Amino acid sequence: MAELGLYPGTPLIIERIGRTRYVQERFLGRVEAADPAQVKIVLPVALVALLPLVVGEEVQVKVSLAEGMYRFSGRILDTSATGFTLPYPFNTTRLQRREQRRILAEGIVVFAVRETHGRPTFATLVDLSIGGLQLQAEKWLPVGASLQLEFSLPAGLRGAAAGVVRWKKDAAASTAEARAYCYGVKFVELDQRLKQQIADHIRDYERAMLDVMTEANGSGRHQAVEG
Repeated sequence: MAELGLYPGTPLIIERIGRTRYVQERFLGRVEAADPAQVKIVLPVALVALLPLVVGEEVQVKVSLAEGMYRFSGRILDTSATGFTLPYPFNTTRLQRREQRRILAEGIVVFAVRETHGRPTFATLVDLSIGGLQLQAEKWLPVGASLQLEFSLPAGLRGAAAGVVRWKKDAAASTAEARAYCYGVKFVELDQRLKQQIADHIRDYERAMLDVMTEANGSGRHQAVEG
């Protein structure tokens, strides 16, 4: 168990728990305010109207922080037009440890196996951090393979790095006729300038996500007043 610090703006994944203890629904939210007794969670107003949250209902919350993913649960203390309130989670469960903050990313990766000087292979970028990336490709690679990588994102971020495959799994889109694999690649050579560009891109992405949610809440409140 670990004690967790929650601050205004922290993004959350909320899961409603049914009487059978199975997750019923998942939706996004963020911390509005927190003190040693409780934490107020805000949701997009349009979503609140579709989710009749009830005082006493149990929800499970996942929090993605730089050092890892955490989970806690609690029963709703109060509800409002913008969200709900939970007891402050002094004890949480760490689901995974993470060395760097990671974001979902759409882009193209071109890689070649360094040991064999193989032909470049195109792949799809899945996520990105300053420590590595996840890619999806049809080419089979062993764990431990050394890669020379070039990647580009629609936002204009481009770079090259050397990496090593740390893990692999079948991609969700994989079929018996068309196999595809997901690979976790750790950077072993990365230019300091590119490292800073990736960190800036991740920061800008997270700020944009919070701005979108804040704007959605503001728009919903405005429409509610006008209605």
